[in-house]
Amino acid sequence: MGPEFRTGAMGGYAVAGPAARPDRRVATVLFCDIVGSTRFVAAEDPEDASERLAGLLEVMGRHVLRFGGTLCQTLGDGVLAVFGAPNALEDHAVRACFAGDAIVQEVARRYQDQGAAVRVGIAAGEILWDNAALGGQHRAPAIGRPVHLAAKAQQQARPNSVRLSDAVYALAGDWVEVRAAGPVELTPTDRAASFELVGLRRRRIRLGEALPLAGREDTLAALSAALDGLATGRGGLHLLVGDAGMGKSRLGAEVSRLAQARGMRVVDWMVPAVRALGAPEPVVELLSDLLRTDLPPTRNALAALLEGDGVPGPQARALADMAYPDQASRQGGEGRLRLAADGVATLARQVAATQPLLLLVEDLHWAGTDVQAVMAAFSGVAAGDPLLVLATSRDGAPWLTAARQDHRLTALSRDSAHDLLDWLLGHDPELLELKRALVDRAQGNPFFLVESVRSLREDGTLVGMPGALRQAAPLVARVPETVQGLLASRIDSLPLGQKSLLMVAAVIGPTFDVELLAALRERSRADITEDLAGLCRSGFIEETRLLPRLEFSFVHALLHESAYSGLTKKDRKLLHGLLVNFLKDSKFEQLPGRNPAIARHAFQAELWETGAEFGYLAAIEHLASSLVIEASRLASNARNAVTRVIRWEEHISLSIDIEMLLARIYLALMQKDCAFAALDNAIALAEKYEDEKRRIAALKMKLSMGMLFMNLHDVMDFTPSDKSILESGMTARSAFEILAFKTMIHTALGQPETGLNCGRLAFDCLGRDTDKGQTDMVMDVKGPLLVQMAKCHEMLGDDVQATKFIEMALMATETNRFSPERIVVLVEAGEVLFLQKNFDFAKSLVSEALHVLSKVQFALYHVYAELLCVMLDARFGVTEEIKQRYLSCRRKSGNESTTSLWLKYCDWWLTRLVFDPHATKEKRKDLVAAAESRGYLRMLHAVRRIESSSVNVEHFLSAKVTPQS
Repeated sequence: MGPEFRTGAMGGYAVAGPAARPDRRVATVLFCDIVGSTRFVAAEDPEDASERLAGLLEVMGRHVLRFGGTLCQTLGDGVLAVFGAPNALEDHAVRACFAGDAIVQEVARRYQDQGAAVRVGIAAGEILWDNAALGGQHRAPAIGRPVHLAAKAQQQARPNSVRLSDAVYALAGDWVEVRAAGPVELTPTDRAASFELVGLRRRRIRLGEALPLAGREDTLAALSAALDGLATGRGGLHLLVGDAGMGKSRLGAEVSRLAQARGMRVVDWMVPAVRALGAPEPVVELLSDLLRTDLPPTRNALAALLEGDGVPGPQARALADMAYPDQASRQGGEGRLRLAADGVATLARQVAATQPLLLLVEDLHWAGTDVQAVMAAFSGVAAGDPLLVLATSRDGAPWLTAARQDHRLTALSRDSAHDLLDWLLGHDPELLELKRALVDRAQGNPFFLVESVRSLREDGTLVGMPGALRQAAPLVARVPETVQGLLASRIDSLPLGQKSLLMVAAVIGPTFDVELLAALRERSRADITEDLAGLCRSGFIEETRLLPRLEFSFVHALLHESAYSGLTKKDRKLLHGLLVNFLKDSKFEQLPGRNPAIARHAFQAELWETGAEFGYLAAIEHLASSLVIEASRLASNARNAVTRVIRWEEHISLSIDIEMLLARIYLALMQKDCAFAALDNAIALAEKYEDEKRRIAALKMKLSMGMLFMNLHDVMDFTPSDKSILESGMTARSAFEILAFKTMIHTALGQPETGLNCGRLAFDCLGRDTDKGQTDMVMDVKGPLLVQMAKCHEMLGDDVQATKFIEMALMATETNRFSPERIVVLVEAGEVLFLQKNFDFAKSLVSEALHVLSKVQFALYHVYAELLCVMLDARFGVTEEIKQRYLSCRRKSGNESTTSLWLKYCDWWLTRLVFDPHATKEKRKDLVAAAESRGYLRMLHAVRRIESSSVNVEHFLSAKVTPQS
């Protein structure tokens, strides 16, 4: 049956949170080892050898710590370090590369004469981090494939070199220069490409500059106008503010391009989060860029150069002291820093006097005291000079009190996000659902969109060339590692109480009920209010419902997935099990989506019996709202769960019901083979265990699927007679539904009198018994039956009665506008009204159907509705847009369903409208042959009515007659 989950089972987790528990995270592992240490030590006096080993290990440890890594273990001749644990770092791979390069540089410089060398291996990926093991001797705090991969890479590296795994290069490729090296092999079936580090870049390259500026046109226009002001000496200080990934750097690059195109000088000043060994200080780097030359070798020479360029003596000397601290005078302090900052601003003003200057300052959120001082100094000169300072920042630089103009970048609109995805993926209609899913997950963050596409290309979900991609595999929700590092670093920066609350909330789901969260944390609602408010202020969650229950949601799906992925599988399973217990409690009976939630958490907790039971109930709920894809997922999980229950034979009835439910779902999705397979399973189980009620239900399913996929005459062969139905012992509901399907079959066969007879018998049958029972069909067939009877009246030439039955069908399905039966009625009624030439009414019904279908997944009628809409719109002219819509329907249609007949019907109609008699004749012949072979003679009636009601097409289209009730 599975494990038992009890309140309080999480112990300290629920109260103190996950800080002391192991967690999962994406990090970078560094292994560094001394080359030939055994031979090296053996040839030395023990004391000398110990001292030299200690010196080498000190170099390794110092650079690991300098770049933000954690020393996990110091071995006899090397170290194991992790970057990104215990605190996540968004640039963990870059820092590890910088640390490895620094170790190799210093060892080569200091120990070359002594014959000592080191090898460094670096690998990135998901690890299990156990903070409690840090510093211990019995086990390492980091466990996972990257640990072993880093060790292997280190073994294969050349002396005094760094070997990177392919994952590290993917994460740090903007900062490193590499050359391909041989593969690293963990096992014969597990190999990874690797690269040798040959250099570090002074500044990050921008691989995203080619991306379109979707949704940023207004901001770009404002900055372009600011560039125009430089021609008249109207400079200024502008700040681009936005969360990570909002496109600040991309927009800055476009402004830089515009400035260069107008003959302006551009200086790009990047403020790094961390600098590689030997890289100049940010202010010194800016100084060199403004001077357009390498700095002279001495302090005095630099001071003289600056004075010659118009920088006052005190400022020039202060700047020279900053550039050459080892040669600096002993004077210093805040006053000296202010003088140096003023010197940079003065130099920039002198440069701008000869040529208008754009100073692009990137990543101002990493600014230290020196950079902050320079930015403060710029505020005094930019307004009166042809100098535009454009800085990017995540936090809005609250320390910068100078007058400036802020431009805040918010999330892209859905339309802009789709425009960006169109550029990245192309315009293949088959990608529409994937694009919608990506837009929902990224919530308007362009970096998240771009990285999600890159990740999907790497794992093979998307194949092809950029801009012309196609989907080769189903979308599996996974946070790209580049995004994971960014989000995990934000989560790790939270106070402990907020972080633990966020991770527990992630188990509940993207949206979570506050009372449920409080119960899971074993605290009162009031106890967690302050932490929730803090998470709202920090931009992690937002209040999405106040009444009847207070709910919060993660601000975007990737943040939720990142928080959830930080928990170990063991902790996730335990929390999901606790949630099942809480949700079953009467306290949460009225919680929206309770059954699907119980099913989801039961599956995750491996509570198979509960998962099967509630998965089945939840799938029924979703199917009733035409959420067919979600219903399919829940029912498939329920099928899997029930087979894993220990005493499976006790759940035969549920097993049969699940198979029948899956058949109904596959029917709605137009997946014929899957639907018949599920139905065969249900029939076999019902016959084996002598369950007559469910055998009859399977018969009804066979009728419904037969109508879509078989010759109608063959369907009639296994359809019981009216007499046997009325004399059988089946429930009134079952008899009603079988008679209703007989009505539909006779209607499709073009037998309106027989169809009306069956319809009347069906309603008489339903009226004789107040016990309606539970339907076994995809939908409640009352509304669809009424519209079939309307079709029968239309075939008999009684348009008034046909209209009355359409109105009755619409009223019968009014209560649930998203139900399958409502969709069927809207589309089928639209076709009747089309034949009656009541085009406006028909278009309103079909438009409503398409609106509903855009929000649900009900493939069975989606193509019908789209084709009927094409036929209605084509009466105004067969344009190129009409042709493309028709071709799109062809791509979506299944060849073995009645949609193929509808396609031929629409094809004939469009050809008729373009006045091509020969082609029209051929299309009609093709349509007639297909309809006769399947028995769908009702469609031939429609063709004849269109042809007989007019001498020509124009007459048919102009004779719009609305039947009077």
